[in-house]
Amino acid sequence: MNFIISVAFGFLCGSIPFGYIIARMRGIEDIRKVGSGNIGATNVGRVCGKKYGFIVSILDILKGFLPTFIIMHSQKFGVNLAIICGFASILGHVFSPWLKGRGGKGAATGLGVFLGLVTVQAIIAFGVWGLLVLAFGWVSLASMSAALVLVILVFLKNGLGALFFMVLLGFLLIVFSHRKNIRRLINHQEPKIR
Repeated sequence: MNFIISVAFGFLCGSIPFGYIIARMRGIEDIRKVGSGNIGATNVGRVCGKKYGFIVSILDILKGFLPTFIIMHSQKFGVNLAIICGFASILGHVFSPWLKGRGGKGAATGLGVFLGLVTVQAIIAFGVWGLLVLAFGWVSLASMSAALVLVILVFLKNGLGALFFMVLLGFLLIVFSHRKNIRRLINHQEPKIR
Protein backbone atom coordinates (compact mmCIF):
# COMPACT_ATOMS: atom_id res chain seq x y z
CA MET A 1 0.00 0.00 0.00
CA ASN A 2 2.80 2.43 0.89
CA PHE A 3 4.42 1.65 -2.47
CA ILE A 4 1.22 2.57 -4.33
CA ILE A 5 0.81 5.77 -2.30
CA SER A 6 4.43 6.79 -3.02
CA VAL A 7 4.12 6.17 -6.75
CA ALA A 8 0.73 7.88 -7.03
CA PHE A 9 1.80 10.90 -4.94
CA GLY A 10 5.02 11.41 -6.89
CA PHE A 11 3.46 10.85 -10.29
CA LEU A 12 0.49 13.16 -9.70
CA CYS A 13 2.68 15.97 -8.34
CA GLY A 14 5.14 15.58 -11.20
CA SER A 15 2.39 15.49 -13.81
CA ILE A 16 1.17 19.07 -13.14
CA PRO A 17 2.14 20.91 -16.38
CA PHE A 18 3.06 24.29 -14.92
CA GLY A 19 4.69 25.51 -18.14
CA TYR A 20 1.57 24.74 -20.13
CA ILE A 21 -0.70 26.35 -17.52
CA ILE A 22 1.34 29.56 -17.20
CA ALA A 23 1.64 29.90 -20.97
CA ARG A 24 -2.15 29.54 -21.23
CA MET A 25 -2.51 32.29 -18.64
CA ARG A 26 -0.28 34.45 -20.84
CA GLY A 27 -2.49 33.88 -23.88
CA ILE A 28 -0.54 31.02 -25.52
CA GLU A 29 -3.10 28.35 -26.35
CA ASP A 30 -0.59 25.50 -26.50
CA ILE A 31 3.08 26.14 -25.67
CA ARG A 32 3.91 22.80 -27.36
CA LYS A 33 3.11 24.42 -30.73
CA VAL A 34 5.39 27.41 -30.18
CA GLY A 35 9.16 27.76 -30.06
CA SER A 36 10.91 24.48 -29.30
CA GLY A 37 7.58 22.78 -28.53
CA ASN A 38 8.54 22.02 -24.94
CA ILE A 39 6.53 22.91 -21.82
CA GLY A 40 9.66 23.60 -19.78
CA ALA A 41 11.07 26.83 -18.38
CA THR A 42 13.44 27.52 -21.28
CA ASN A 43 10.70 27.55 -23.90
CA VAL A 44 8.26 29.42 -21.66
CA GLY A 45 10.99 31.99 -21.03
CA ARG A 46 11.58 32.46 -24.74
CA VAL A 47 7.89 32.75 -25.61
CA CYS A 48 6.39 34.49 -22.55
CA GLY A 49 9.37 36.29 -21.04
CA LYS A 50 12.20 35.39 -18.67
CA LYS A 51 10.14 36.15 -15.57
CA TYR A 52 7.63 33.47 -16.49
CA GLY A 53 10.38 31.03 -17.41
CA PHE A 54 11.86 31.54 -13.94
CA ILE A 55 8.48 30.93 -12.29
CA VAL A 56 8.05 27.69 -14.25
CA SER A 57 11.53 26.51 -13.29
CA ILE A 58 10.83 27.07 -9.57
CA LEU A 59 7.46 25.30 -9.75
CA ASP A 60 8.93 22.37 -11.71
CA ILE A 61 11.71 22.01 -9.14
CA LEU A 62 9.23 22.14 -6.26
CA LYS A 63 6.95 19.47 -7.73
CA GLY A 64 9.92 17.10 -7.69
CA PHE A 65 11.34 18.23 -4.35
CA LEU A 66 8.25 18.39 -2.14
CA PRO A 67 6.79 14.89 -2.63
CA THR A 68 10.25 13.30 -2.40
CA PHE A 69 11.15 15.27 0.73
CA ILE A 70 7.81 14.54 2.40
CA ILE A 71 8.00 10.79 1.74
CA MET A 72 11.66 10.58 2.78
CA HIS A 73 11.08 12.32 6.12
CA SER A 74 7.92 10.40 6.97
CA GLN A 75 8.45 7.60 9.50
CA LYS A 76 5.83 5.56 7.68
CA PHE A 77 7.68 5.60 4.34
CA GLY A 78 11.46 6.22 4.39
CA VAL A 79 14.31 6.55 1.91
CA ASN A 80 13.56 3.65 -0.46
CA LEU A 81 9.98 4.76 -1.01
CA ALA A 82 11.22 8.34 -1.41
CA ILE A 83 13.47 7.13 -4.23
CA ILE A 84 10.46 5.49 -5.90
CA CYS A 85 8.33 8.60 -5.32
CA GLY A 86 11.03 10.81 -6.84
CA PHE A 87 11.35 8.72 -9.96
CA ALA A 88 7.56 8.69 -10.31
CA SER A 89 7.63 12.51 -10.16
CA ILE A 90 10.04 12.65 -13.10
CA LEU A 91 7.92 10.15 -15.04
CA GLY A 92 4.82 12.23 -14.31
CA HIS A 93 6.50 15.33 -15.70
CA VAL A 94 7.79 13.65 -18.85
CA PHE A 95 4.60 11.67 -19.54
CA SER A 96 1.97 13.99 -18.10
CA PRO A 97 -1.50 12.42 -18.48
CA TRP A 98 -3.01 15.93 -18.55
CA LEU A 99 -1.17 16.51 -21.84
CA LYS A 100 -1.83 13.02 -23.25
CA GLY A 101 1.67 11.85 -22.34
CA ARG A 102 3.48 14.81 -23.93
CA GLY A 103 5.12 16.48 -20.98
CA GLY A 104 8.46 18.13 -20.39
CA LYS A 105 12.01 16.83 -20.35
CA GLY A 106 12.47 16.17 -16.65
CA ALA A 107 15.57 18.23 -15.88
CA ALA A 108 14.08 20.77 -13.43
CA THR A 109 11.79 18.21 -11.79
CA GLY A 110 14.75 15.83 -11.56
CA LEU A 111 16.78 18.57 -9.88
CA GLY A 112 14.03 18.96 -7.30
CA VAL A 113 13.93 15.22 -6.66
CA PHE A 114 17.69 15.00 -6.22
CA LEU A 115 17.76 18.08 -3.98
CA GLY A 116 15.43 16.11 -1.74
CA LEU A 117 17.48 12.91 -1.87
CA VAL A 118 21.13 13.94 -2.27
CA THR A 119 21.25 17.67 -1.60
CA VAL A 120 25.00 18.29 -1.80
CA GLN A 121 25.53 16.28 -4.99
CA ALA A 122 22.49 17.95 -6.60
CA ILE A 123 23.84 21.43 -5.77
CA ILE A 124 27.21 20.53 -7.32
CA ALA A 125 25.48 19.17 -10.45
CA PHE A 126 23.38 22.35 -10.66
CA GLY A 127 26.59 24.37 -10.45
CA VAL A 128 27.96 22.38 -13.39
CA TRP A 129 24.72 23.10 -15.28
CA GLY A 130 25.09 26.83 -14.65
CA LEU A 131 28.73 26.90 -15.76
CA LEU A 132 27.94 25.01 -18.97
CA VAL A 133 25.00 27.29 -19.79
CA LEU A 134 27.23 30.34 -19.29
CA ALA A 135 30.05 28.80 -21.32
CA PHE A 136 28.09 27.37 -24.26
CA GLY A 137 24.51 28.64 -24.04
CA TRP A 138 22.84 25.26 -24.66
CA VAL A 139 20.44 24.42 -21.84
CA SER A 140 19.85 20.92 -23.22
CA LEU A 141 23.54 20.03 -23.26
CA ALA A 142 24.00 21.49 -19.78
CA SER A 143 21.03 19.51 -18.42
CA MET A 144 22.24 16.17 -19.77
CA SER A 145 25.81 16.84 -18.63
CA ALA A 146 24.71 17.84 -15.13
CA ALA A 147 22.60 14.68 -14.88
CA LEU A 148 25.67 12.60 -15.83
CA VAL A 149 27.78 14.43 -13.23
CA LEU A 150 25.13 13.58 -10.64
CA VAL A 151 25.28 9.88 -11.58
CA ILE A 152 29.06 9.92 -11.04
CA LEU A 153 28.83 11.83 -7.74
CA VAL A 154 26.16 9.50 -6.33
CA PHE A 155 28.21 6.45 -7.36
CA LEU A 156 31.32 7.85 -5.65
CA LYS A 157 29.38 8.67 -2.47
CA ASN A 158 26.86 5.82 -2.24
CA GLY A 159 28.12 3.01 -4.48
CA LEU A 160 25.88 0.66 -6.45
CA GLY A 161 22.74 0.93 -4.34
CA ALA A 162 19.10 1.71 -5.02
CA LEU A 163 19.83 5.43 -5.04
CA PHE A 164 22.50 5.07 -7.74
CA PHE A 165 20.22 3.07 -10.01
CA MET A 166 17.40 5.58 -9.54
CA VAL A 167 19.74 8.44 -10.49
CA LEU A 168 21.01 6.42 -13.46
CA LEU A 169 17.44 5.78 -14.64
CA GLY A 170 16.70 9.48 -14.20
CA PHE A 171 19.72 10.35 -16.33
CA LEU A 172 18.66 7.92 -19.07
CA LEU A 173 15.12 9.32 -19.02
CA ILE A 174 16.45 12.88 -19.33
CA VAL A 175 18.65 11.86 -22.27
CA PHE A 176 15.69 10.10 -23.90
CA SER A 177 13.48 13.16 -23.50
CA HIS A 178 16.24 15.30 -25.07
CA ARG A 179 16.62 13.09 -28.16
CA LYS A 180 15.42 15.84 -30.52
CA ASN A 181 17.84 18.28 -28.89
CA ILE A 182 20.67 15.81 -29.41
CA ARG A 183 19.86 15.63 -33.12
CA ARG A 184 19.79 19.45 -33.30
CA LEU A 185 23.11 19.66 -31.44
CA ILE A 186 24.71 17.21 -33.89
CA ASN A 187 23.32 19.21 -36.84
CA HIS A 188 24.38 22.55 -35.26
CA GLN A 189 20.73 23.66 -35.14
CA GLU A 190 20.13 23.80 -31.39
CA PRO A 191 19.22 27.35 -30.30
CA LYS A 192 21.19 28.93 -27.48
CA ILE A 193 19.63 30.64 -24.51
CA ARG A 194 19.69 34.42 -24.75
